[in-house]
Amino acid sequence: TEPSPSRAQTHRTEPEPNSDSPNPKPNLNNEIKLELELELAEPERSGSVHA
Repeated sequence: TEPSPSRAQTHRTEPEPNSDSPNPKPNLNNEIKLELELELAEPERSGSVHA
């Protein structure tokens, strides 16, 4: 009934070889974007502390 967990883990841990962006580390950029989005979405947790 459940999708194979091993398939989901490999898809998540290993970067896709056929990526739209030429960047060799698309996952790294995605993590940075997520962090920036989190800071913008929750300024009280990060921005306000520094300010």
